[in-house]
This record gives sequence, structure tokens and C-alpha cells, in this order.
Amino acid sequence: GINLSGGQKQRISIARAVYANADVYILDDPLSAVDAHVDHHIFKHALTTILADKTRILVTNGVNHLKEVDQIVVIKQGRITQDGAYDDLIRNVDGDLFRLIQESKLVASKEGAEGSGCEESSEADSSEDEDEAAVVAAISEKEAPSSSADRPTGP
Repeated sequence: GINLSGGQKQRISIARAVYANADVYILDDPLSAVDAHVDHHIFKHALTTILADKTRILVTNGVNHLKEVDQIVVIKQGRITQDGAYDDLIRNVDGDLFRLIQESKLVASKEGAEGSGCEESSEADSSEDEDEAAVVAAISEKEAPSSSADRPTGP
């Protein structure tokens, strides 16, 4: 048997999905195990170019590509807390998307500081699982529903 890294397994899974030539793709955190360069390459060439005429739904905690998607749905504790275009959602400084982006920036700056030998407080790392929000980003060229009231919100 061949031992593959998590990133290699994800690249194979994405390639298989693309090869399947489906009309709808639902991808659960497809870029989580790849580095930033590969993440950018897969998003640009596979998810937005090869699959440009397909409906693509990404479920992710990452915020890297949210500016490039058509529709964002933020889910927290099984409920939709925000729904809309990036520019509209980011204006709400009390919203979960704004908070996720700020936390992402804080983590990125902290990782950069740790890489340079600087130490910072670990208070930013103390987030509770039940408080975390997930981002469901639909990057389809097809028309998305206009209201979150039309969609189920889960249990």
C-alpha cells in the first residue's frame, strides 16, 4: 500500500470529483490539508475554472476565498446566522462572518510571530467548539435563493 499525506488524499478526492462531471458539487473543507500555494491553485484552476458552469457548495471554516464566492451562508450551532454576499455581510461588525475573519487574521499574525521567535498570549486560542461558526460558501454561477427563510436551518 501507498502512504499518502492528507493533502495528497484531498487532491485525489478533488480530482475524482472533477472527473465525475456532476452538475452539483458539495465539498466539505476541500482545501484544509493543503498548503497556501496549493490551496490557491486548486481554488483558481479546479473550483472556479474547470467547474465554472457547475453548482459548487463549499463547507469550510476557512475564510481565504470568501470574497470570490457568490453567496455565503454562516451557520452557528446548527442555525443560519448570516446569509448573503461578502460585501454585504462584512459590513455587519457584530456578525459572525466579521468575527471569523478577525479571528483568522489574529491567528495568522500570531503564527507569523511564533515563526519569528516572538511569544504572544494564548488567549486568542481559547475558543469553545459550541461557539464556533461554520461558513458554507456557495460559489455557483447559478442563481441562489434570495432568502434564508426558504431554506431549512437544521435541528
